[in-house]
Amino acid sequence: MTTDTTTMPPDVWSDRIQERRTRALRGLLAHLDGSRTDQWSRITHTEPDDFRDHRRAELERDRVFGEVPFIVAHSSEVAERNDFVSVDLPRNKVVVIRQRDGGVKAFVNACRHRGAQLVTEPAGKCRLFSCPYHRWSYDPDGRLRTVTLDDTFGDFDRGDFGLVPIPVQERHGFIWVIDNADREIDVAAWLGPELDAILAEYRIDQLVSIDPHL
Repeated sequence: MTTDTTTMPPDVWSDRIQERRTRALRGLLAHLDGSRTDQWSRITHTEPDDFRDHRRAELERDRVFGEVPFIVAHSSEVAERNDFVSVDLPRNKVVVIRQRDGGVKAFVNACRHRGAQLVTEPAGKCRLFSCPYHRWSYDPDGRLRTVTLDDTFGDFDRGDFGLVPIPVQERHGFIWVIDNADREIDVAAWLGPELDAILAEYRIDQLVSIDPHL
């Protein structure tokens, strides 16, 4: 049986959030104090294929990372217009870049001409992405800007050859993506109202990432 949280009085709702947060923090601190993580109730046998099975890895990439939102960066890593980070995801190499209007977009890190990788730097600022192979270039919003020797390509609609977008959303100070161009993203719906409210109370969006690799 579940409780309809939308009918809860504000003070009860606040108490439940605090209770869940306190329980989570106590568990985390206990792990830190004991230098341990969550453990199974008993010793369980595993096989090498549990860790190297290619089919299982493919299913994980498609059914987990290709279906649900996950975090790829903190908002402060792309704080200003044209700031970008490049990340290697389970299914695609992706570039996340801050837009002129303050939003963020994410694209598959590959030129639409021959598939060459556009960006090799882990982070930076860029007003134009240029392919190192044949110099096709793209605006930060993913639109195809220029085609080298375009008179040799014949007629084609440039609007069909922009960078491939990846579903992306900024929420609670994090950049979330789904590693599947054919999906739509709704982080709040995926988190659910309780966890979404808990994350909001931490005010992670007011923090600054100093070194995401620590």
